[in-house]
Amino acid sequence: MQQDTHTYHDVYLAKQPVFDDAGSLWGFELLYRGDLNATSAQFTDSDLASLAVTAAAGLCTEADLKGGLHIALTFSSKSIISGVPEALPPENLIVEVQEAQALDPELKPALTGLAEKGYRIAVADYQARTGAEWLVSLCDFLLIDVIGFEPREIIHIVTTGKSFGKTLMAKKVEDVTTQQLAASLGCTLFQGYFFKHPEIVAHRTLSSHEAGRLRLLKIIQRGDLELEELTEAIRSDVGLSYRLINYLNSPFFGIRHTIRSVEQAVTLLGWRQIVDWLRVIILADFAVGDTGRELAFASVQRARFLELAAHSLGSDEEAAKTRFLLGLFSLLDVMLATPMDELVDPMNLDTEIAVALLGQNNEFARWLGLAISFEKGDWKGLDAAVKSMDLDPAVIARSYAEALDWTSMLMMEMPSNDGR
Repeated sequence: MQQDTHTYHDVYLAKQPVFDDAGSLWGFELLYRGDLNATSAQFTDSDLASLAVTAAAGLCTEADLKGGLHIALTFSSKSIISGVPEALPPENLIVEVQEAQALDPELKPALTGLAEKGYRIAVADYQARTGAEWLVSLCDFLLIDVIGFEPREIIHIVTTGKSFGKTLMAKKVEDVTTQQLAASLGCTLFQGYFFKHPEIVAHRTLSSHEAGRLRLLKIIQRGDLELEELTEAIRSDVGLSYRLINYLNSPFFGIRHTIRSVEQAVTLLGWRQIVDWLRVIILADFAVGDTGRELAFASVQRARFLELAAHSLGSDEEAAKTRFLLGLFSLLDVMLATPMDELVDPMNLDTEIAVALLGQNNEFARWLGLAISFEKGDWKGLDAAVKSMDLDPAVIARSYAEALDWTSMLMMEMPSNDGR
């Protein structure tokens, strides 16, 4: 296989979680596109597949791979024939091919060879097309896009696929209603934006634990907070103090002196840095179960992406931190199953951030929309956002990839609140 000299930072690449029917994390699908613009590096199909494989290997930790998580990647016929998928072990990789690729006469022997070596095959965009029977027979998974279809059409496609006895994955599931329909028809794997849009309960009463964390968020939002006040606010929460100290002592931070107390942490890192890390830890503390952890990951990744993108435009530190905060809190309503207005009001947020979080259109809302388009692999929407905001596609792609790297390392060190 040709040695590639580029890094995956040069392409649009998004990592999306896949959940099983019990709500547990099953694995990830990596979505990618490399034609950023006419002046950026151009890639062949095999180049792009190779970069995606490199990204998959870098973004999934050893614990992920040993824990049996799967990585689903789409490959062109050419990249499969060239042997690109074999760069990852068959235990973890799901080789995705489009159903329409079944018409390529050279694909069958290449895919058969991969299957014989233990690689599992997934047929993407399955619609029961004529001529794809051999591919369906060979595969292990049928991937069914449900977006844009009426319920009766979804029922027909899923029912047809189910008759082959394959594992069915519903893709591009945008809401819980569609997820429940697909599950009732026999789909057992689900990918899409639905987990970021679960049922939200109006006037839900927060637990004392959640309310306490929100009170702390409100305290640290105060710009006039003294170091002594901040220290006391952290120390009053023993569990949070313990997690903060353990976190700051992790290899991710590379602090030369072992931190043994909240006072020492505040003194060494200063007000601003402690507040930033407190926000991340408090947010992660709301995360319970696989869905919660993925929501926390998405929130932190959004935050870092928006911060890096702001820096790339020459924004000052204050503007970059404001965008970080916007991304960090953007899924708080989903994590707490509580309407955003009931969370924003008590937190004393900047008005422009609050307006964007409440779904109203302003400059911050456009930045949030940029991040969401990237996460969904909505390349058309992303292109439109990049153009309207006069951004450099290559810089935005690099910012997103760097945010993905950074968040993967950060969350690996994050102490879990449920024993994991």
